[in-house]
Amino acid sequence: MFDLHLLGEDESVRVARYDPHASTLVWSDTGAPVDLEPVGMGYSANRSQIELASMLHPTRPGRKAAKVRNLGIQLGLKCNQACSYCIQGETDHTIDGHPDDVPVLLAKIENNLDLGDGEGVTITFRGGEPFLYAKTLIPLATEIRKRYPRADLSTISNASLFTPELVDWIEAVDLAVTISHDGPGTLAARGADPLEDPTLRAVLRDAFIRRGRRMSVNVVLSAENNSIADVRDYLRAKLDLPEGAPLLVSTEGFATTFSTAYAGAADLSRAAQRQWSENVNRLFFDMATGRSMDLAHARERIGGFFETLAKAIPSVVMQQGCNQDRDDHLVVDTKGHVITCHNVSARDAGHHLGDLDNLPGVVVDTVTHWIHKHNCLTCPVLRFCKGGCHIVKREDQAGFCDDRFQAFMPYLAAALFYLTGRILTEIRGLQIRREGITSLTVIKPDTMTKGPAQRRKVIPIRHVSG
Repeated sequence: MFDLHLLGEDESVRVARYDPHASTLVWSDTGAPVDLEPVGMGYSANRSQIELASMLHPTRPGRKAAKVRNLGIQLGLKCNQACSYCIQGETDHTIDGHPDDVPVLLAKIENNLDLGDGEGVTITFRGGEPFLYAKTLIPLATEIRKRYPRADLSTISNASLFTPELVDWIEAVDLAVTISHDGPGTLAARGADPLEDPTLRAVLRDAFIRRGRRMSVNVVLSAENNSIADVRDYLRAKLDLPEGAPLLVSTEGFATTFSTAYAGAADLSRAAQRQWSENVNRLFFDMATGRSMDLAHARERIGGFFETLAKAIPSVVMQQGCNQDRDDHLVVDTKGHVITCHNVSARDAGHHLGDLDNLPGVVVDTVTHWIHKHNCLTCPVLRFCKGGCHIVKREDQAGFCDDRFQAFMPYLAAALFYLTGRILTEIRGLQIRREGITSLTVIKPDTMTKGPAQRRKVIPIRHVSG
């Protein structure tokens, strides 16, 4: 339970009491639920049946089902860039896809999985850089499109290998492509920027115009590049997209890592506290003023939060954010090895969980659900973060948790702003993620510099679900 201190335009402070596990948000002075009408929603009188999350742990392993909703195919982990924050950097890169694997893998998928005609199934081709494996990817994806015509096919690429012919093929198989690009922060983080090459930039411009919402961009933010709205504007200008052309941009958070808890830990440097504050306030400002509320990631996450309140959805139904603890989410490499997720190899210790040819024998003992993590149980942004990544090494977990906490705090603050017109200045609780932290300063009172009319502008999120 957390007390959220909310500052109004008249400088009055009201406190809302938030329970992320029961999904309740009430005014502490009256006990009344915070009104959802400002975002076009209301509290549901009828609660739907709930299904408990699997809550996996190495001592309580899970299984995988033949009827799959999400199939990831790991082509290999080689990449032609060296992003400073890439979680795949320390994994074993020696198992790579080969064209000879294609007919064998297709047979294993057909014989062991129930994909139907692909309706309701997402199949994602993963790297490394997937197009380094074009000789494997192209025949594999082409045949999968034929066999499962209604499946949603997708991949994530750094776009450095795009050609006009590749874009034609992408369109022919209707492959959704997410480009990993950090806008003006790309050179510093990645060492190369495909948009600096005029020929490649023209190819990418054509791809974004032709493919519309089947092309998108994923951004990793940093202290020097902390506005998703600025990145979106940079990309739109760099690609010279026509007015009205869609540009879908999302972010997975910050690359910056601090090894100690934020705001309240005595050993945290003032410089780090200032950077935390600057990052959180900047992302909040972009959302609260509407600059980034047209981006799907903001609408979906904030809309999902409102839905948990409206339906009083308890936290025990929430899977890990990546959903790899679900039995209907499966990742395999081109050899048919079942692996924990696309960021690891079957040769990484413990991550070879079994094989497609023996799906009943697959044991998922590498996943730790958020409910087994004390930081998650005492976190006010749990419903946005959903437990983070379960393959992060133990020694890196504290820093990774800090990054996620920083990335998702602005979403909570923006959601409260749209609900109440008030600014989340402080959070208080018996414990905020870590022992000894009972108070956290969030948004600076002077962050919003626009007038009342702009501040109270409401962007409806009526039909969005997280």
